[in-house]
Parts: sequence; C-alpha cells; structure tokens
Amino acid sequence: MPDARRSQSVATISIAVLATAMVVAGLVTVGGPAQGRMEQRDSERISDLRMIEDHLNCIANEQGALPSSLAPTPAGPGDVRISDPHTDAPYRYEIIDPTHFRICAEFEVKPTAGQAERQFANYSGVDPVTGCMTTSVELSQPAAISESLPPVQAVPDPDSPPTPLP
Repeated sequence: MPDARRSQSVATISIAVLATAMVVAGLVTVGGPAQGRMEQRDSERISDLRMIEDHLNCIANEQGALPSSLAPTPAGPGDVRISDPHTDAPYRYEIIDPTHFRICAEFEVKPTAGQAERQFANYSGVDPVTGCMTTSVELSQPAAISESLPPVQAVPDPDSPPTPLP
C-alpha cells in the first residue's frame, strides 16, 4: 500500500508541476495582464489617430487644404483628442505634401525582431517602428493655387529698356 500512495503522490506532484509550467508558458507567450493593459492603451491611441485622421479630412475638405496644426477647431466631427490620454504627450502631425499627412503616437508595445507584423496586426495602417500612420486626403475643392503660393515678383528682362518711374 505504501508504494501505491507514493506513486499517487508522485503523479499528483508531476501533474501540479506540469500545470504550473503550462500556466507560466502561457503567460510568457501571451504576455500576461501587464501586456494586455499596454495593448489596450495602444488600441486607444489607434482610435485617437483614426479620429484625428477623420477630423483632418473634414477640415481639409471644408477649407480646401490641410490645416497647419492639430489645434482644436469647430470644423470637423466632434471632439478629438490631440494628446495621449495616458501620458499627456501631444500626438505628432506632419504635412508631407498638400494631400498627404502623417500622424504619430508613442506606443507601449514595441515590435520585436521578426514579430512586428504579428504584434501590430491590429494596428492597421500604423508603422510599428515609427508609430506613425501616413494617409492622404481627397480634396473636394482644392485651395486656389494663388492662395497657397507666395506673391510672384516680376524680374526685369535685362534686354528690355528700363520702365520709367511715374
């Protein structure tokens, strides 16, 4: 009988060790609760970037050009957060050309070698290395070219006679 009890004890301990190892392996693979919280905060940042993208598209279509900054404006869809709700760091906005812009955030989940695509699969359109989303806007009424260019000054033709002053 003692051998049966001993065998049962060894089996119970083995199962407990195996179960513990599986839980630890699962936490390492998934990242645990801290990883989940970081991913949740990053999802909020993605949502903010999407709202900013919509806001910028609305303003650009209303004004005929991209705005020069992310300053709050009555034009556009509702309230838009222009800074990170967890760090208060402002989101970055860069105009690339008249119809393309980049908005960026600092993400907590950093890409690891060879796993960036899997890690950032839910961050559609965001570069996992830079944390930026590059997008374009289709302007329904582009701003007049003369409004966006500095005034042109005439350069005198060296072969023509000088114009007399009045």
